[in-house]
Parts: sequence; C-alpha cells; structure tokens
Amino acid sequence: MHSLHLFLISDWVYCEVSPFQPYVIRKIEELTKTPSGNVEAKVICAFRHQEIPASVIATVEKFQQKNKNNLDETKTEPAEVHPGPELAPSTFEEADISDLNELQRHNLRHREVYFSKYTDTIAATTIRSKCSVLLFNDEVERYSEYLHKDDQFFYHLTYDPSQKSLVADKGEIRVGSRYQAEIVHTKFSPNGSMVEEAGESQDRVDRVLRSQQKNKDGEIPIAQQGDEIMAWCPIGLRLNGTENNLSDKEIDQFIIIAKSVGTFARALDCNNSFKQPSLQLSAASASRDITLFHAMNALHENNYDIGKATLSLVPENGPLLCRDELEEWSAVEANLFEDALEKYGKDFAEIRKDYVNFFYYLFFFAEFLSLNNLIS
Repeated sequence: MHSLHLFLISDWVYCEVSPFQPYVIRKIEELTKTPSGNVEAKVICAFRHQEIPASVIATVEKFQQKNKNNLDETKTEPAEVHPGPELAPSTFEEADISDLNELQRHNLRHREVYFSKYTDTIAATTIRSKCSVLLFNDEVERYSEYLHKDDQFFYHLTYDPSQKSLVADKGEIRVGSRYQAEIVHTKFSPNGSMVEEAGESQDRVDRVLRSQQKNKDGEIPIAQQGDEIMAWCPIGLRLNGTENNLSDKEIDQFIIIAKSVGTFARALDCNNSFKQPSLQLSAASASRDITLFHAMNALHENNYDIGKATLSLVPENGPLLCRDELEEWSAVEANLFEDALEKYGKDFAEIRKDYVNFFYYLFFFAEFLSLNNLIS
C-alpha cells in the first residue's frame, strides 16, 4: 500500500492489476491481515466501458435508441448503431451535452463507469490512490462539471457480470418535474369561491369545509369527515368565514418561531439531554419535518391567526415538543444505518436484508416479553 495515502473502509481507489493496463476502480469493503503478515482488501468492482462486453453495450444502446424514438416520433429514425468494444452507450441526453465539443464528449465518456455488486479480494499493495464514484443526479448536476473534477466518476447503470446485463440502479430515487404529475392551477373568483375549471365544483369544496366544523369538544367527528380532510387553505379561499391572507414571508417567520419553541422544549426535556447533549443537535432535531408539519397545522387550526397559532405552541403545561421516529433511534442504530447507506447507497431492500433484519426478531422478542408479563 502506498505510504503517502491513508485508505479507509468505503473509500473508492485506483488499483493496478497490470503495468500495461489502466488502473481499475474499486471500493474497499474490508481490510484483513493474513497469517503471513500481508494485508488484503475485499473490494466492490466498478467497470469502465472497455471492461463491459460489446454485446451488452450494443443491447443497452439499442434499447435506449428505441425509447428515444418513442418519446419523439416526429424525428427521423436514425440508423441502427452496432458499437465496437471502444464505443460507449449514450446514457446522457443530447440536450444535456449540446454545449460540449467532440473532445469533451470523448473525455466525458471516460468519466462514466458501471457500478456492480461483484466483489473481489486483492492485495493492498496494488492500491495506488483515491478516487470518487457517485450516482449521477440530473436534477442538481451537469455532465460538464465532471470534466473539471480530477479522479471523479459517475454512473447511471449497474452491471451484473454473472448475468451479463446492465440495469438502472435500484437505489435511484426519482425526484424532479419529469416524474411528477402535472397540477392544474385552481382559479378563484374575487369573493373566494372556486371557479369550476379544474375538474372540481364549489359544492365539493363546501362539503369539505363543512366537514371541518368542530363539535363542542373542539374535535371533528369521524362521521362528518367525509372523503377528504382539508389540511391547508390556499390564499384566496374563504374557510369558515376566515380567509388565508398570510404571505410566504409571514409563514416562514412563524415556522422559525415553531423551531425555536421545539429547541427550547428539548432543552427542558431531561431524557433528551442524553441523546442530544449539545444545542446544535437539539436545534437540528427541532428543524425536522415533523416540526414544520405541526407548525402548518397550527396555522390551519387557528384560522391562520399567527397570534393564536403561536399561543398553541406553548400550552399551559409547557412548550410543545414534536418528535418523529428517527429521534427515538439510539446512537448505535443511527451509526448502523449510516454504515448501510455508505455500503449500499439507496438500495433499501439490501439495507433491510443485511442491516436491519434484527428489528424483525426484536419486535417478536418484545411481544414475547409482553405476553409473559400478562400471563404472570
């Protein structure tokens, strides 16, 4: 192992398999010392274009070309391409690389690799230096950014050497406008009633509003709830005689107040001081989505009166404390999940299988103890 570098578990590294070939790209999974005193590394392989069989690349490129033709039927169908070993499949859209010249496109193809779950064991002495491999996110990244980053690669597809196949990464989370339904904007008349243009009727809106009428105990009876429960009133819609006239700035300011109350509530909670000993950790927990959801609900329940909504955050028994499930995790469980994310990325099926399967047995063990206590 090179003396100038410190290599750790989960690092992506260059490895030399032959002095006449380019360095291969691997991810360190384990480091073990053999009885002879040598260090071996268990690694996950990432493959370059030239390491993928030409038949696999040709199949993927043909499939991508078919999808492109289905999306744009107005264009003339291009000639079928049969790539050789040196030709890479075009996994990026033409519009995303239209500003790149031929040399830059050529260099970009060499920055794309193929992730895999294939493991190998190599001598630590073959490791040369560090690099980085990331799942490309087209919502926040541009391909041209990788041309200016040394030793950094991206991938779209996962290669299975045993099946000789390339598939989309299972850990991909599809976020962005292209994966979301188109929302038709609802229009309102000057008096706050909804105009029948978006497939809704004012009668339906009135029915939902009537379902929000509370009884004398301040609760909404289940029998009156109907099919929907309105959780937020858009600006301009009149709700029970009260109109939501808050601006975005006022809503953001109220959310800051809710976060401050949550931080103060955690400071007063004795049990919380062991899990979150610092003010920064308490403030971070108070900024989680559960606090934001409760703040928005407080505004809605108080007819968008910031004064009343603020008072609801501090009842007579003390400031309101909102927690979600993640705050109940122990430090060991949180570190375990963090290790799982580093190893498997967003492949939650593998994380559940290899890392959190003990929760299944823990649940039944807890049920067993509860039954024993009831019997005794």
